[in-house]
Amino acid sequence: MTPSTFTADERRALNRTLRLLDLLRVVDPNMPLGAAVSFLCVASRSETSVSDLKEVGISRSPATYHAMYLGEDHDRNGRPGKGLVSSRLSGTDRRRRMLSLTPKGELLALQIESVMAR
Repeated sequence: MTPSTFTADERRALNRTLRLLDLLRVVDPNMPLGAAVSFLCVASRSETSVSDLKEVGISRSPATYHAMYLGEDHDRNGRPGKGLVSSRLSGTDRRRRMLSLTPKGELLALQIESVMAR
């Protein structure tokens, strides 16, 4: 399908997606796509685990990296995380790491929700 054959609704959807990506680029102009997908997955649920990210095609090792990248601490390279996601051990399974949005992440999720609702 060429751009000229997109329907008006499809063009609006593409424009919303571009605005969503612009919001993520404010956080980091070089945000990896997997990290963006991980953030959106966490934002779409009240809480999720690192291993649950496999449901959206992200295997355990990259999911762990994305959790650190999006998190409040430092990533594997010692760079500060983006502060969008908090991480804690599950109360029922100490091997399971649970992810939820920080206030900063909640604000970004609200901005994304606003863009997508237009």
